[in-house]
Amino acid sequence: MRDTFRLRNAPVYGTVLTLLFTLGIVFLPTEPIGRLFTADETAARLAGTAAVRLVGTAFLLYLMLNVGFKGWRLSKKLLFVLPLFAVAVNNLPVIALLSGAAKVERAALVPLLAFECLSVALFEEIAFRGLVLPFALFGFRGRKHRTLLAVVLSSCLFGLLHLVNLPSAGPAALLQVGYSALIGAACAVMTVYAGNLPAAVLFHAVYNFCGYLVPELGAGALWDVPTIVITAVIGVAAAIYAVLLLKRADPAVVAYMLRETDISEAGAGGTSGENPPETVLADGARGTADGEKPAPPQEK
Repeated sequence: MRDTFRLRNAPVYGTVLTLLFTLGIVFLPTEPIGRLFTADETAARLAGTAAVRLVGTAFLLYLMLNVGFKGWRLSKKLLFVLPLFAVAVNNLPVIALLSGAAKVERAALVPLLAFECLSVALFEEIAFRGLVLPFALFGFRGRKHRTLLAVVLSSCLFGLLHLVNLPSAGPAALLQVGYSALIGAACAVMTVYAGNLPAAVLFHAVYNFCGYLVPELGAGALWDVPTIVITAVIGVAAAIYAVLLLKRADPAVVAYMLRETDISEAGAGGTSGENPPETVLADGARGTADGEKPAPPQEK
């Protein structure tokens, strides 16, 4: 961990730097770059977006590792984030596809679309859950409900990023800001609960792929009454489940993400106000994270 730019002690500056770089990458023209590989308009747009996002990912990943943030923790907690993937899979218009109301016309481009969705997810997750979220956790260090505040702030910033679509999408972009913030919150909860950034990347990629499959490579009506009802039910259930996961987030996982040496400090701002996690002392007894042994039990 080098922290060449001293960003660990300047989380606001780190957040601003990350957001400005992300906006710069988003505003780069992608289709002209894609035309270096293909003359097909759709394929060029997908290939160009993937290429630009991968270049941006390389810098953000370097910055994340340089600052010292981590997000590769493997544990059984990953199993508990799997139910949230129902939101991502439900973004596929299954009923419309099965009924014939929608169809995929350019199946040959499905692998390219999947690659583009993965590259976008990598870029945005490293930016917002690999950098902005940890910077927010640093900024709220010592505050009550530190993790909750960091999740809300990073998710709102992620949603606001989608205002860049306002010129092309019009008022519909405002709706995109709202549900993007909710998707960002789900990814943030996954990250602080399991300490695993690839889980959020996969969730984000699947969500984008299922949502763009028909609009990008097909045609037809995507929404009907059953789809709306199912989406609402899954959305509400997922929101409740995400809140429960956030309440059970372990301060030790946040400490792992930030490479904090003082676990007790990481626990001080937990969302649920729980005590610092226990640690195993040198003599095998159990104690709190501040290293103090509990008082011995009174003899009867």
